[in-house]
Amino acid sequence: KKGSGGGKGKKKAKKGPSSEAEGIGLTTPEDKIRHLEALNKALEMQLAHKATATSAAERECRLLKEQVNSEVRKSAEQTQLTFDLTRDMTRQYKSMEDELLDRINVRESKILELMDDISKIEKNHQLVLEGNKNKIENLKRDAILQEDRMKSLIKRFVEMLQHINAQVAQNVNLLYILEQNEENKDANDRVPLSSKLERFGDITKSNT
Repeated sequence: KKGSGGGKGKKKAKKGPSSEAEGIGLTTPEDKIRHLEALNKALEMQLAHKATATSAAERECRLLKEQVNSEVRKSAEQTQLTFDLTRDMTRQYKSMEDELLDRINVRESKILELMDDISKIEKNHQLVLEGNKNKIENLKRDAILQEDRMKSLIKRFVEMLQHINAQVAQNVNLLYILEQNEENKDANDRVPLSSKLERFGDITKSNT
């Protein structure tokens, strides 16, 4: 073969396009040109295929990056939204807690104030009850004294009536005796009625 070395152990020289063309039976320049054009076209087709594959891979990679960026952006937006909601809820909770504490403090102050008022009212009521109790006891004592006085007056009045009745009875007896004496006398010796009454009055005064 042409272009091959004669010594043992030496590397064979790399064949060029012309030697390959000669190896497949292309001896004329036209055949070599056609063969080179075919190789060039095949290489161009391979290159175009690789370019298409590379473009598709790049497009897929770009879509994947866009999806990743979209997911990252959505995640960041969701995180920010969660943070904003948490911050708003925390602020609202703090505001509600402060308002509730203020209401509790107001209610506690009102309760303490009402308890003080109730204590004052109870003390005043106790004082009023004690005062009324003292008044009732005084009225009872006064009533007892009035009753004792009335009993004493009634007793004295009864005694006075009994004394008057006794005097009246005595005077009636005296008058009866006088009438009996007058009846026993003559008409000329009888005492006039006016004189009898005067005498009866003098007797009554002497008995009293």
